[in-house]
Amino acid sequence: MISDTPAPKVRFFVAGVAKAGTTALCEFLGQHPQVFMCPIKEPTFFAARELMSFDARSNPWIETRARDVKRWLARETALAPRHGLALEWGDYDALFRDVREQRAIGEGSVSYWWAPGAPAAIRAKFPDARFVVMLRNPADRLFSDYLAMRWAHPLRTFAEHIALKLRDDGSGMMTDAGNYATHLERFFTHFPREQFSIHCYEDFSANPRSVCREIFAFLDVDPDRAIDVSLRINAPQLPRWPRLHAALHKTNAMWKWVPSRWRECVRGAYRGSRSQEIMSAADRRVLVEHYRDQIQRTAKLIDRDLSVWLR
Repeated sequence: MISDTPAPKVRFFVAGVAKAGTTALCEFLGQHPQVFMCPIKEPTFFAARELMSFDARSNPWIETRARDVKRWLARETALAPRHGLALEWGDYDALFRDVREQRAIGEGSVSYWWAPGAPAAIRAKFPDARFVVMLRNPADRLFSDYLAMRWAHPLRTFAEHIALKLRDDGSGMMTDAGNYATHLERFFTHFPREQFSIHCYEDFSANPRSVCREIFAFLDVDPDRAIDVSLRINAPQLPRWPRLHAALHKTNAMWKWVPSRWRECVRGAYRGSRSQEIMSAADRRVLVEHYRDQIQRTAKLIDRDLSVWLR
């Protein structure tokens, strides 16, 4: 006899890691008609307070993003903010007000990965939550972070970036995120291993459709539903002329003299190719040694050969 009781909905989190394709993954998963993805990436509710205490200098920025979410929820603005934060449960819960018949309900906040209190906070609300985690060679992941920072610091070398991130001055969040074993072990103390679908960015980059199919099956939705994985999302773009950009960046002088109707064309010419930037062998060796123990422990935790990350 077939039960008339609808199957319980699956609550899931794309929990990390930063600079490992999570934005693209959330976009691809959200194309599935049986999946509802939060309309705002990084709502960060289960780590927002820790984010505020991590660096008090960022609190005005955090509060501004929280106000943007409130305004959108109050329908004061038509479009959801591209980046927003939900600091209160009422706001976070309202982000999912448009869920209808979707089977899996998800959001992506990479801060949950490194925030010590996030797993316990999630468990208190959703003990049956499932987690999708994308891991990337930690050296390559930090290099991607470096490329993203080049707009603000166009003349900084990667070696300087590594040194800055490894300093114990509150700026090490991006390096700490690469301690995969430490963070996985923390999650595994709160949730059983079978509630995790863990993938490598290298596989996702090579065959996103196959990885998404595995995740759909994990979320108990139709794994064979066609989705468009051809989109290139969040690709890093660099200033084509770093020294010119460094000079203009200090005063923001360039855009003041460019008519608004021409600015997009000028920006297109101004942006260079990411492929011109390559990590040096020396910088890679520094990071391999820094993460060696974490990589070896992670390989055991996820039962996968990660020796390629040690080269």
